[in-house]
Amino acid sequence: MKEARALFAEIFDNVSEGIMLLEVDWKGRPSRICLANDVICRQSGYSRQEMVKLSRQELTAAGLVGPDPESLEWLPAQGGDLCEWTLVHKQGNAVQVRLYRKVLEWNLHKMLLIIVHDMTERRRMEDSLKERDRRYQQMIKMSPEPIIFHSEEIIVYANDAALRLFGVKEESELLGQSLYRFTHPEDHERVKNGAAGVVQANEESFQYAEFRMIRKDGTVVEIESSSTGVFQYLDRPVFQSVLRDVTERKHKERLLRQSDKLSAVGQLAAGFAHEIRNPLTALKGFVQLLKSKSAENQNYYDIMLSELERMNYIVGEFILIAKPPQDKEFEYRSLTAMITDIVTVLDSQAILNNVEINCHFPQELPKVLCDEHQLKQVFVNLVKNAIEAMPEGGLLLITGELAEQGIRIRFSDSGKGIAEDQLPRLGEPFYTTKEKGNGLGLMICHQIIENHKGKIHIESTLGAGTTVEIVLPTNG
Repeated sequence: MKEARALFAEIFDNVSEGIMLLEVDWKGRPSRICLANDVICRQSGYSRQEMVKLSRQELTAAGLVGPDPESLEWLPAQGGDLCEWTLVHKQGNAVQVRLYRKVLEWNLHKMLLIIVHDMTERRRMEDSLKERDRRYQQMIKMSPEPIIFHSEEIIVYANDAALRLFGVKEESELLGQSLYRFTHPEDHERVKNGAAGVVQANEESFQYAEFRMIRKDGTVVEIESSSTGVFQYLDRPVFQSVLRDVTERKHKERLLRQSDKLSAVGQLAAGFAHEIRNPLTALKGFVQLLKSKSAENQNYYDIMLSELERMNYIVGEFILIAKPPQDKEFEYRSLTAMITDIVTVLDSQAILNNVEINCHFPQELPKVLCDEHQLKQVFVNLVKNAIEAMPEGGLLLITGELAEQGIRIRFSDSGKGIAEDQLPRLGEPFYTTKEKGNGLGLMICHQIIENHKGKIHIESTLGAGTTVEIVLPTNG
């Protein structure tokens, strides 16, 4: 028996939790402490001698026995009970604890066992985690990078930058929406494959994807995304995607590629024009001489002269690339007068192709600082392209108006139109949608308009026609 008591005392004094053994009165209420280990003394601030002298009222005030000790039904259930409580230290400060209380039978007496677990460190860790989560959420919310969280391709969170990227004002406009709602239809498969790659990857890996997003206002932007798994919610994986609007970067890359091509074409043109034009002129002269001295095979001579003239025209286009127009040649000229002259010259060709050309200028347009010859070349090229796009006839409507950016001129035909995937490449050297084209004409148009500090934009729909819009500044 003595050995058992010694073993009990050893265990009682060396456990890491605070332990008290209390007597209970005939009503089942705690009356006084019989035993208390060192841990509960440290937790409460009382010595063992002080602990055993505490009255029920003092025990209650110190929070050592838990809630409602004066109740007749205070005794814990047969299996004991567990509750979180506030213990009042002798110095007056509050300590958050968890009390386990159980009634024991000992030598025909009822005793109350109370085990006290100090929750201070746990609460500190919980508060620390909450603060970390709050800061993380704040960091995500205020991040300049658009960030969304999604599960099974449904958006569950979007930060402020993402709201601006999607073109919405409230997060509720995105939550619960499918990613595909804001994805270009042609890129749905790409987004689907990217999402599948994220599911298969682990939380430490990233999946990169590029696709086109359709904002709320219908604007299409090019997106680069980096996605990774972050956690599980209701047995469903949740992923974080960082989105970047790379529309401007992609545009600059395309311009750079086009600039490289233009540079190569320019270098080629400089040598090509000089090497080809002289023998070309000689050939044309001899063909004309032979034609004048022979009455036979006149059709052959005409064909050769026509092809030589066409070759000479292409060489002329190369020379324009090699020698761009200079600002010193610019003078103020009327766009209305230039377009009227062009239509007059090309009207006969339009009639032969059953094409009707209508011009509509609601007001007299101000003059622009320009090279008249260069702009006429642009207008001739666009009118000819429109006529060729309507082999079975149609209508070419040319309109002009004054806009905020300057003067806006539109050339709208009712031809066969151009496929959407071909539009971005229009204006590249040697890229053309015509069977006998070389792509240099539209490229030179772009170069001339840019040299005039203007902009050229092409819209087209297959089977519905094409509209070329040119905007030129009025202040030169």
